[in-house]
Amino acid sequence: MSQELASGLAMTMSRLIRRLRAADTGARLSNPCASALAVIVVAGRVRPGDVARIEGVKPASITPVLKELTAKGLIVRILDENDKRASWLTPTAKGRRWFEDGHARAVRPLTIAIAALDARAQDGLRTALKLLQEIERSIQPGAPA
Repeated sequence: MSQELASGLAMTMSRLIRRLRAADTGARLSNPCASALAVIVVAGRVRPGDVARIEGVKPASITPVLKELTAKGLIVRILDENDKRASWLTPTAKGRRWFEDGHARAVRPLTIAIAALDARAQDGLRTALKLLQEIERSIQPGAPA
């Protein structure tokens, strides 16, 4: 039963994310860039290697993504004051605006769909959200499958 439930949840969440992305016609960044930007905006200040780890990719794979975000003026790289070999990434005001605008566009169809539900169904979703957040926190990146 748990395997069946987990499979159904994973499939539904994947389809929902794909549909929300497809509905966001204003997006101008690739999915890897948009995802990395979200990590940086939420963190506020993060090392490039941590972005790679959070995104589940090798550091060499995140480098071109970070270069593109920097070139578009969405993030800045700041040298670490204590270790000049290391750096920090922070979002620019433009990067924060892009993230916030994109997030609002992305959740708009979901907001409309939820608003169409009755109060009981919305309460059920609130309960499910809390459970999903607990599950998300309990799963460690790189945990054995």
